[in-house]
Amino acid sequence: MSTTFGAQFDYTINSDWQLNAGATFSLLDYTPIPGPNAGAFAHTDDFYRVSIGALYSIRPEFQVGPLYEFSAGNGPDPNTSPNFTRHVIMLRFVAKR
Repeated sequence: MSTTFGAQFDYTINSDWQLNAGATFSLLDYTPIPGPNAGAFAHTDDFYRVSIGALYSIRPEFQVGPLYEFSAGNGPDPNTSPNFTRHVIMLRFVAKR
């Protein structure tokens, strides 16, 4: 079973610039089924992600801007759980009609 909570915030500075930020938190509950996975154990992994960025409108339908994102995953077993942290910096191009 997976449960996810998230929020996205957009703030328009003026007609050309927009700031945005977001956060997401997920819980994944694993329950083993009887049979060939008898050695598996029930556990919960958690993932979270936060981001902040800016967009500049070249035209009303085209935007470009930087985005920073931090994400991490944690679980009780380093062999089967995705334990990681990640920093990503990207340049976004947005086209809308």
